[in-house]
Amino acid sequence: RDVVSSTLHAVRTRWKGLGFVKNIDTVEKIAARWVYGIEKMRRYGDRAHCVRYEDLVRDPMAVMTGVGEWLGVDPTGFPTTDVSRRSVGKFRDGLTKGQLDLVSQVAGATLVDLGYR
Repeated sequence: RDVVSSTLHAVRTRWKGLGFVKNIDTVEKIAARWVYGIEKMRRYGDRAHCVRYEDLVRDPMAVMTGVGEWLGVDPTGFPTTDVSRRSVGKFRDGLTKGQLDLVSQVAGATLVDLGYR
């Protein structure tokens, strides 16, 4: 839901008029794209190190330690000071009830699978 909200905002502001926007210019398209990305992440998860945004903002150093270990590099070199919690839950102000219903229709099962309420 936060991805849909922030992407929709970008589409209407700083990305307005750019060619790729036609692929993500509705709540349904954005939610479907998110589901597609999650499906790919699950399919190829053995070749990727996945980071959940909520975990990153809750404990950036712990998450980046995992990334560093996966990459085989020192995680203390990753900047974590710019990580902000401001975007978590922002969908509550950025999407209407109708838009949230559309997100649920398209991505509801995946959201539940991932532990979102």
